[in-house]
Amino acid sequence: MNNLSVLVIDDDTEHAEYLVEYLSQIQALSHIKVTQSPQEGMKELLQTHYDLLFLDMHMPEITGIELLKSLSLPPTIVVTAHPSFALECFDIDTVVDFIEKPVTLIRLTRAVQRATQEISPMLPKALFLKVGHKMQQFNIDDILYIEADGIYCKIHTKSEVTLANINISDIEKKLSNTNLVRLHKSFIYNLTRITSFDNRHLWIDKQRFSLGVQYRGKLSQILNAKPAE
Repeated sequence: MNNLSVLVIDDDTEHAEYLVEYLSQIQALSHIKVTQSPQEGMKELLQTHYDLLFLDMHMPEITGIELLKSLSLPPTIVVTAHPSFALECFDIDTVVDFIEKPVTLIRLTRAVQRATQEISPMLPKALFLKVGHKMQQFNIDDILYIEADGIYCKIHTKSEVTLANINISDIEKKLSNTNLVRLHKSFIYNLTRITSFDNRHLWIDKQRFSLGVQYRGKLSQILNAKPAE
């Protein structure tokens, strides 16, 4: 499972940077945001959807435990230098793992794998979009790519092309928990349908597409593979 968005709440700047460096090497994670106070973290969680939260415990004004008890949080991995919090954390349903500092890449990877088992049942299998005057269901796995067409989008599957009444930016927001990823200003591609790629292009079967300049590093990061020159 790929393309998970992550929020890190940790007031220790040095440790947060160290944590992000490791998390950026884990294939399943595509977007990592850091906040350095629980207040900033609460605001971020209320405004933006995140698939996974990495949470420090010992922070000023609001502790990690208080944050866990005050909000409905995404699956949470606690990362702390204070093992005394462990028992209380595991009594909270949203906590999927507890890691003592200092962290290691292997331990973080195992924690992410545990978290994805919690997240996977919640992943959408189908997408409803307005087509003409009705809402039509699309099986997400059947979509090869989505193409912007003015204020509309063309949904490409192996069997047909359908014009949906939605623009590409709005449809991108609906796909944050799927393998459909925007890699060009006018295209969203199904990662599971990509057969090959290089620095400037990707292929779905034998059809070639351009990678947007601002997206070129994103694909190799998501797929955890260096592109061909």
